[in-house]
Amino acid sequence: MTVSQVPDYISSITLPTWSDCNGQDDLKWIATTKQADGTYQAIINLQDHNFDAGHYSVHVYGQSRLGDQFLCLAGTEGFTVKENQVVFTQPEAKVINYQKEQGTLEVQVSETVTSKVIKQVRVAAWSEKNQENLHWYSTTELKEDRAVLKVDTFYQQFKSGNYTIHTYLDYSDATTSDFNLGQWQLTAHKTPLTEILSLAESYKGILTGSQAHKNLVNTYNSIRPLPVGYTVKYDDWCDVFVSTIFIKSGLSHLIDRECGVQCHINLMSDKRIWLGKISTPKAGDIVTFDWDDNRFADHIGIENGKIRTIKGNTTMPGRDIRGVNTKSYDINSQYIKGFARPKY
Repeated sequence: MTVSQVPDYISSITLPTWSDCNGQDDLKWIATTKQADGTYQAIINLQDHNFDAGHYSVHVYGQSRLGDQFLCLAGTEGFTVKENQVVFTQPEAKVINYQKEQGTLEVQVSETVTSKVIKQVRVAAWSEKNQENLHWYSTTELKEDRAVLKVDTFYQQFKSGNYTIHTYLDYSDATTSDFNLGQWQLTAHKTPLTEILSLAESYKGILTGSQAHKNLVNTYNSIRPLPVGYTVKYDDWCDVFVSTIFIKSGLSHLIDRECGVQCHINLMSDKRIWLGKISTPKAGDIVTFDWDDNRFADHIGIENGKIRTIKGNTTMPGRDIRGVNTKSYDINSQYIKGFARPKY
């Protein structure tokens, strides 16, 4: 669209545009580019309006140099889009960063200027018959019209095989499309780090008071000599969870065993693995919290990537009970006391 005969005191032009059938619900403010001949041009993308057919209204607003005002300069006749003029293309979906020996690959989805607006990306991956080890990955985050999801055999119990990758795109107009991205051979190898993460993940969902919870605490209490000289009860067990994950993996020497978070920090400091407050934690780091904000750590968990921490004795979504759950945190949260990085 081109705007001409713009007053000299106007420094820039913006076009509010909307589809009349939506009553300005899809209003978009579109910046223009000034041309050598003094006119202003802008591209109105139907993607911003869910490709609705019908009449579109376009007004002209200008930024005035006089008094720094934003002025409505004109209303235009707009334009009309007919049903047969609306043509969609599929977004692009492909596999990138294929790491066969590491058991990972990434699915990249990209919008195009003529594709629908993506609301959510879902990826299903499995290697076994009847989809017995099916795992879903999903995201609603698109950066620069692009989303990337990482498929990792960590979430399929480190099972090697030919993985079928299906991608589903949910659009803002409530429609869905899917892509079959074929089969990819993934070879999974456990490491001390993946052993810790896999075992911690396997406890997700157990509830306080359940037999699985009691078995976990009993495992901690079975170690001789007892880490702090007494048998732990079933009521306060966040550090018992972390310690027991390392005990069951045969890796307790990496962080020592404790049931008190502040004391555990001291032990990890002695091992020279305590990092304190950092901005780039890694999966497998031990993260501690000070919820009372009194300089005394009172909660602990295992970092599972991107400030996603799996913890014991924590709240469960929608339930008035505690258990093992994964939660996300702002890296700048005042309640994060610090991190330790075991030497896996």
